Amino acid sequence: MIVADTESNELNRVAEQPQPDVEWILEGGVCMKLTQVDETTIDVSFDYWAPCESERHAQHYFVLWAESACRWSRLVVPLNLLDSV
Repeated sequence: MIVADTESNELNRVAEQPQPDVEWILEGGVCMKLTQVDETTIDVSFDYWAPCESERHAQHYFVLWAESACRWSRLVVPLNLLDSV
């Protein structure tokens, strides 16, 4: 997923009513790579990038995207994984 500012996105922001509590994301993204190691194992790498105003802002992004990775893993890991051990 990549977020990029475009002319049409700018027009959408202008068309919205002013919202002082909304901050638009103008650039950034996430990338998840899945590599099959063998018949029963995959390697997962997860990267993200975004401009940040401060260290605290960067930590906030990190937590949000880590939560996304955790939600994704719950979708792909079988619920009966522990039963098969």
